[in-house]
Amino acid sequence: MTGLRQAALFFDAEEAQVAAGYLRANDIDALLPDHNSLTAMPHYRVALGGYRVLVPSFDLEKAHDLLAKAEETAEEEAPHCWMCGGRKFAPVKTWFPSAILLLLIGLIFPFAKNTPNLQCVNCGSRLSREEAVKHPT
Repeated sequence: MTGLRQAALFFDAEEAQVAAGYLRANDIDALLPDHNSLTAMPHYRVALGGYRVLVPSFDLEKAHDLLAKAEETAEEEAPHCWMCGGRKFAPVKTWFPSAILLLLIGLIFPFAKNTPNLQCVNCGSRLSREEAVKHPT
């Protein structure tokens, strides 16, 4: 019987689930032994070291290669800012409904609606989600 080895470590439950699912889709038995305990007690994530993705020791190199390839592909396909080349975007919120409520009844409505635009975190330039998908470079 072969032992299990750690293929990856994540501090995000969703990211760990996606990585484990990707490995399973490529015929590698991936386990998330800490998933239930860390989901129930998320404040222990840092103390316990995060979500471990375990694979059989004979599949360890293949798992590392698959995860590295997936990370490179995701990085290449991520949208880029046309001004500075940055890859971090934040949704642009519209405050118009909140401003109308404030003027009419003095109530500040804290939930602003997201617009279909993205704003670069680095330089502040704005582009639509469609432009980000059409022009990833």
